[in-house]
Amino acid sequence: MTMLATSGAQWQQDKSAALEPVEVFLALVSAGPPKEYKLTDDRTLKAAGLVPDGNEDGWVIDDDPDPIFEARLFLIGKRVIIDAPPVSLPEPGVLYSIVVTPTPVELSSGDTQAFTATGYDYYGDEVAITPTWSVETAVRALTSIVVSPDPISLDENDVQAFTAVGYDQFGDVFAFTPTWSSDVGTITSGGVLTAQATPGVGTVTASSGAVADSAAVTVTPATITDTFYSEAADGGVTGSNSVWLTARAGSGLSASSGTGTAEGVASTELAGAYPVQQAFLVFDTSSIPDTATITEVTLYIDRAGTAIAGIAKARVHDWGTTVTTADFVPGADLTSKPLFASIAIPITAGVYTAMDSDAAAPSLINKTGKTRLVIHGAEQESTSAPAAGTGTTFNVVSSEGTNKPKLVVSYYDEGVTRVLTSIVVSPDPASVEVSDTQLFTAIGYDQFSDVIAFTPVWSTDIGSINSSTGLLTAPGTTGTGTVTATSGAIEGEADVTVTPVTITDTFFTEAADGYVYGSSGTWLTARAGSGLIASAAITAAGCASQEASGVYYVQQAFLVFDTSSIPDTAVITAATLHIDRAGTVAAGTAKARAHTWGPTLATSDFVAGADLTTKTLFASIATGSVALGSYTAMTSDGGAPALVNKTGKTRLVLHGAEQESSSAPAGGTGTAINVVTNEGTNKAKLVVSYYVP
Repeated sequence: MTMLATSGAQWQQDKSAALEPVEVFLALVSAGPPKEYKLTDDRTLKAAGLVPDGNEDGWVIDDDPDPIFEARLFLIGKRVIIDAPPVSLPEPGVLYSIVVTPTPVELSSGDTQAFTATGYDYYGDEVAITPTWSVETAVRALTSIVVSPDPISLDENDVQAFTAVGYDQFGDVFAFTPTWSSDVGTITSGGVLTAQATPGVGTVTASSGAVADSAAVTVTPATITDTFYSEAADGGVTGSNSVWLTARAGSGLSASSGTGTAEGVASTELAGAYPVQQAFLVFDTSSIPDTATITEVTLYIDRAGTAIAGIAKARVHDWGTTVTTADFVPGADLTSKPLFASIAIPITAGVYTAMDSDAAAPSLINKTGKTRLVIHGAEQESTSAPAAGTGTTFNVVSSEGTNKPKLVVSYYDEGVTRVLTSIVVSPDPASVEVSDTQLFTAIGYDQFSDVIAFTPVWSTDIGSINSSTGLLTAPGTTGTGTVTATSGAIEGEADVTVTPVTITDTFFTEAADGYVYGSSGTWLTARAGSGLIASAAITAAGCASQEASGVYYVQQAFLVFDTSSIPDTAVITAATLHIDRAGTVAAGTAKARAHTWGPTLATSDFVAGADLTTKTLFASIATGSVALGSYTAMTSDGGAPALVNKTGKTRLVLHGAEQESSSAPAGGTGTAINVVTNEGTNKAKLVVSYYVP
């Protein structure tokens, strides 16, 4: 009840006459600002929400759920009497309410948030408080699921993966494991649907307890896409006349059929004459079932030679089995032929370009025989002659050329049952090490070369294979065999070679490595070896062949790897030299060659430039690509594995490519790189892979 605030225990006012309204103002006190009712008579009292208190002439205000006191109104004769106790309002500074901020707040798991509490008295002034804090924790629960994609249309037997995202009561993503179900096919526990083999509509549902969501699925007849190429009977008809109307009607015509790699399409002006050409294409589309519904048709063409901008149009025209001049369509008759497709010329030469199909094109395909078309320049439809030097002109690549015209037709046929006709197994061929595993997959194709779902049964004659999953475990010995995927009488195979286990060893260059250095003012003298100095057991060995200030510097780096631990019977399959560099580098090419230098590096180990190519190439690298402070692999020559010494040490010499030539490097140019050796970090290493039969 809302309370009345009055200034005394009683208050009354006379009514001067029964018909004259008396105004009584009642201040209604609640937690907010006082409200005020204007009461003029007993009817107004009722309208203001005053209800009888059970006395014949008493009323009680009933408007506020939290009153401070009650007041009674009495209608006695000509007087309105307000009977109320004295008002005792709360003292200032006494806590009346608490406001907590911020509110509302959204937090993620693990987040923190500071809150403040401010106290107020009855009059809205702040009151100092020491709050006691508590929190009510709501347990997150899954309240909704969203399945996608939704909606979706699938062909019969199509495979489609669905996903389900859960949300809690706060709208946040909630992790859960859905239970999948469907009435339009079979679906895995991971949400992968294989659509049923017949058209229909239904749903895919993800659920968890009582919470679920469904995606609408429409299963349509399987779409089949076939490609038909123009046949050898295609050709062209050419004519010309100095009068446009005569030319477009067909003048001086000649025909060609199945004899060229391209057929002309023209309607232009050239040197006072109007050449007119039409190309004729034919596609055997009789393999499309009579009951099929064709949904899409696209004509692809390529062009040969030059072209003049214009518009080329393809129209349906039932020309004869061989192109003759009688098959030419006069310009006045062209628009009577149904439009099949059109395209703006020029088009790119050497690749297929799709013409823009007319909406009626699917209905123009001949499902009982051959679809025949004529292609012409748009100008032929008009009686107005093309301006000098203008008009559509290009050559369509025909059946005798590369990229001959093709017609791509998509259709479905509810009367055709798709069946598995072939299986492709991959990987094929496969190389597997002894006792290793390899997973194989199988894709099925129907009679229209479209993918069709099926469940293969796996078998092998080399090792063992899981008949359901296609996981092969190779035998413990080498050999060859096959892995086979079967469904009924249809099967596919992959060839398998079981190889020995590959071993990979890493060998680091030894302390005997180093470099030999020389220089001369003459290039031929420098590359032959002049003023040579040898240095071993260092952190980096130079590899250089360059000119600086009129002097030619030549350095060769020498590396040695003890590869004798590789079994004599091993078959080495790969050998890669990895190097790091120290300091700066001059761009060029460094080459590593097999060279049996002595156990201790000497100047006599230097290889004269004229003799370098007699040493077998092991690897090479562009010096600018060698990183500083990390290994870079040199590019191994194909013969590198055969150069690894299985009975002793593998020795190499590294040189700049310029040393092979008698021509001096230009001033300031030439290869220069310092290869990190045995005494340095990231010393050169040789990585060798091999197997033992």
